[in-house]
Amino acid sequence: MRHWVTLCLMLCLGAGIATAADTPLESSLAALSFGAEWKLDSVVNQYSTEDLYTYIDGEAEFFFPYGFDHCWSARYAKKDSELALVIDAYRLGSPLEAYGVYASFRRAEAPAMAAGTEGSLTESLCLFYQGRFFVQIAVSGASEMTAEVFTACARAVAAKLPAGEVPKEVALLRAEGVVKGSERYLPKSLLGYPFFTKGLMADAEWDGVKGRVFIVLSESDEKAAAILDQYAEYLSKQGNGAVISREKDTLTATDTMYKGVFVKRTGKRVLGVINPDGPEKSAAMMLKLEAVAK
Repeated sequence: MRHWVTLCLMLCLGAGIATAADTPLESSLAALSFGAEWKLDSVVNQYSTEDLYTYIDGEAEFFFPYGFDHCWSARYAKKDSELALVIDAYRLGSPLEAYGVYASFRRAEAPAMAAGTEGSLTESLCLFYQGRFFVQIAVSGASEMTAEVFTACARAVAAKLPAGEVPKEVALLRAEGVVKGSERYLPKSLLGYPFFTKGLMADAEWDGVKGRVFIVLSESDEKAAAILDQYAEYLSKQGNGAVISREKDTLTATDTMYKGVFVKRTGKRVLGVINPDGPEKSAAMMLKLEAVAK
């Protein structure tokens, strides 16, 4: 009998822990402190994959490929005014996917904000990511909010989230020539090609050329080699482009969509340089990309 009682207690405790883990932000977002004049205006609303569309109809589908499973939304109103801050915290599948959502919303020219793992702000909006979370804070009742208030609010939210750090994959795009702020992570169909399963991309400038770079991420050397083969096969079909040269781990080509392309497999990654003037002057940028991606 004692064993059964112990087992039941363990199961109940486990269920309680699971429930708390499923909704870690409800109470935390209800108790933010970033200024005495800012108070929670209503309950913290929650959304899942089943009903996110009721909150952001037309945009919900964007989050799903990034492993979205939950959103918490809180509204803080300023005393004796019509101003409010709407805080939306989205939990994604991984820190890399949280970065991917953040990078998609971030404006390249937006000033950095010292909150979370990385943050940025405009006059009416601030964004950051930390761990698996992407957070967006928007002003309501006015067209702009001070950077000081945005930053204080963002830091208060970040303090309630699990700690995070820059995903190691993001460092692959820290090569000389990569345009800062243009980096992106896509969880599927990089460059619009299904065989480029997932990866990073960014604008780049080198030797007077304005082009792009990309890195396809795969799980093994063999899968990366297969990706290169699939791209070569795609280019061989009429209307898609043409392979200029092909060796075991490299390919230069003209791609109907992207003009000049130089692609190289390095381990389980496929590196690419896009040069709109042709692939001839892409080697220098590939060397810079390789130096970081090793």
